[in-house]
Amino acid sequence: MLQRIQTVYLLIVIAIVIASLFFPFATFVYNKSVFHLGAFGLDPVESDFSTRFPLYVGVFMILGSSIAAISFFKNRKRQLLLGKLNYLLILITLVFIFLDVDNISNQMLSNDQPIYGIGTYLVVCTLPLVFMANRAIKKDEALIKSLDRLR
Repeated sequence: MLQRIQTVYLLIVIAIVIASLFFPFATFVYNKSVFHLGAFGLDPVESDFSTRFPLYVGVFMILGSSIAAISFFKNRKRQLLLGKLNYLLILITLVFIFLDVDNISNQMLSNDQPIYGIGTYLVVCTLPLVFMANRAIKKDEALIKSLDRLR
């Protein structure tokens, strides 16, 4: 399990996704106040602005599908399917992040642009890792099929 490169890629994805829980996705400045949009909503909470989407749900779904993909190391087709699902979940989470940032910016009626934080970039960084993991799973599957032909 750990000797396969796709497991290493998926473990890095898990570490990055866990790290994104602790960093802000975006920062807003409004009336000399600073607001941070994180996975669990806006900080400080007592603001008048609201988030539209619970971003932590997407982050935890990415985390769960990555852990499930690692646990299905014997069933490469299911592992590949979970990798494709991971792509979809990452893209949906990114869309929700951008929609939430846009929604909060519109609520603030400010000319200041939001500053995207490390959390957003960490989620984006998982895409190439999931791609490389899926490619390694496909290589493993091709190797097993070629060995089956030799038998």
